[in-house]
Amino acid sequence: MNHLTLTVGTQLTVRGKPWKIVNIDENETYLLKNEQNGGIQQKSRSELIDLYSEKKLRIACEDASKPQYDEKTGAAKRFQPTSLLHVSEKQRAEAMFRQALVLSTKEFVGKEKFVTSDITEDVTTELKIRFPEQEIPAPGTITYWARKYRKSGDNPVALIGRECLRGRIGSRIDKRTDHFIQEAGLPQYLSKQRKAAKVAFNVVRSQIARHNQQHNDDIPLPSRATFYRRLRALPSYNVERARHGRRIADKKFRMSGAGVEVSTILERVEIDHTPIDAFLIDDLTEKVIKRAILTLIIDVYSRAILGYAISIGGTPAWSVKRALYHAIMPKKYLDLKYPGKNWRWPCYGIGLQYWLDNGSEFHSESLRASLFDLGADVIFIPRRQPHMHGVIERFNQSINRGVSDLLPGRSFYKASERQDYESIKEACITISQFEELLHQWIIEVYHPRVHSTTGEPPIERWNHRAEIIPPLLPASAEALEFALSEFTTRTLSHKGVELHSIQYNSPELQEIRKRYGETIVVDVRYYPDDLTSVFVAPTGSKDFVLVQAVHHEQYVGLSLYEHKLRLKAKRKGSDMEEAHATARLVDTIDDMAAQTKLSQRTQKAKLEGERKAARNRKGLTQQQVAAAQAPKVLIDCEAN
Repeated sequence: MNHLTLTVGTQLTVRGKPWKIVNIDENETYLLKNEQNGGIQQKSRSELIDLYSEKKLRIACEDASKPQYDEKTGAAKRFQPTSLLHVSEKQRAEAMFRQALVLSTKEFVGKEKFVTSDITEDVTTELKIRFPEQEIPAPGTITYWARKYRKSGDNPVALIGRECLRGRIGSRIDKRTDHFIQEAGLPQYLSKQRKAAKVAFNVVRSQIARHNQQHNDDIPLPSRATFYRRLRALPSYNVERARHGRRIADKKFRMSGAGVEVSTILERVEIDHTPIDAFLIDDLTEKVIKRAILTLIIDVYSRAILGYAISIGGTPAWSVKRALYHAIMPKKYLDLKYPGKNWRWPCYGIGLQYWLDNGSEFHSESLRASLFDLGADVIFIPRRQPHMHGVIERFNQSINRGVSDLLPGRSFYKASERQDYESIKEACITISQFEELLHQWIIEVYHPRVHSTTGEPPIERWNHRAEIIPPLLPASAEALEFALSEFTTRTLSHKGVELHSIQYNSPELQEIRKRYGETIVVDVRYYPDDLTSVFVAPTGSKDFVLVQAVHHEQYVGLSLYEHKLRLKAKRKGSDMEEAHATARLVDTIDDMAAQTKLSQRTQKAKLEGERKAARNRKGLTQQQVAAAQAPKVLIDCEAN
């Protein structure tokens, strides 16, 4: 992912028109030149940031709205930010390892030599000590990677292997051979007996040879290099845990990335969750929420709060992504959302290192890939050592004491502490009201207050350092949404794709059908806080297309949570109407059946009477039959 850097020569797209920064004066006034008509405009940095926040400014190379065409084939091509989600696990692990080597090299040689000098054998020796389980390449290779990394503006995407650019994804190993490696070789190597790799290799070759002989098959035997590459591709932690046990693995990897001294803002950013110690009211359902979770992001250098997110019922990975989006984007919504408050929250930007605990949501592949795309390092603190996450852990207590403990409906830290206080009955603060109180406490109380550790107010410490080193932003707000989006698959047909009962379609999707087939499976990336549009691409392709909902005006600003509540309410009313209609239909059927059965019984009784009369008439004379059939009145008259 490219980053937005407002320097001389930067090509920008402002309101769909190409501009170039040609000069920046000492007052940070930017002189922009229109690349089409040569017009000149002056903008301040705050004005450019406002345009960026409104999604009206982006890096020119990030403009995906205009299609590009292949010169040879004439086929339409669309811009797609490179993502780790679309490379193999092996390529992803290799790119991360290359970045670790480059950053470690920079640490060993220093920043100045790292920029001007080649890598020496002494550096590779240090790297071998730091990465004993990995094969360290030659100094020339590391020098080549370092130059690519610097040339791309420290963009880790530049370290993805060339095989990805050539389109080769996956292994060339025969699937049958890979099956034997998976079923026979890896269990031998990943065992508590810690068998040598050579033993596992020999077992695989022996079983394949025996299979070929017994079944007259021709499964190729893997080479030693192929088998060893497969073992090196295994996650180091998983290998260590399988061969040495969990305790040893945790101990070995506990100090990953620790010990770095923080010298500037966004160098180290910590993320954590904390339960809100108060019962809140859901604005949509008006029901009491018994456990709302607050995800917080803090800058360690300044102790300023970068962003937050509130989730209901757990702490999924999406809550972390929502908090990241709030932390990275400039907070230009304050005057619109809270008019008259005159609040300012100038903290934003991409962190260099994100320190996380070992919750399952932090270990999600989607979250790690998103942070990698943003050019940030992910560091997990060792288990059972919360002191290495101390800044955010301490702030969790401060925010509950400063806000949650003051609210009606306070839940207390332990249920036993409530005694006779009925928290649920006292609850009356909605989520939106809590967010306003949270903003007020952070902006008016916490940020201006002198911090006991730094000796300065967090907001002053942030502003002072931000003037020297401006925060780093992604190339566009859309690119940030793409990097933090969720990933799924759907079937593409003439109706487009359906996601969460919303139909998405466009002419570009129909072009994909014409090229790949009438009905195909496609990859879909969406932003759950705004269902107006999604990104769609054929499975395994990097050419994503932005597609809007068929009735997109109905979904502007609509989150997935709100959409699900709408569907639930509609289905509840529809289900009740359907239940009543079905009951009426059953009653009608029962009435019809009862009438039919009554008619059948009447006819049956009549027929039975006729049969009985016929049986009684047997053996009578013709005169007796006639007399029996004659009217009784006539018989009585004759008798008289």
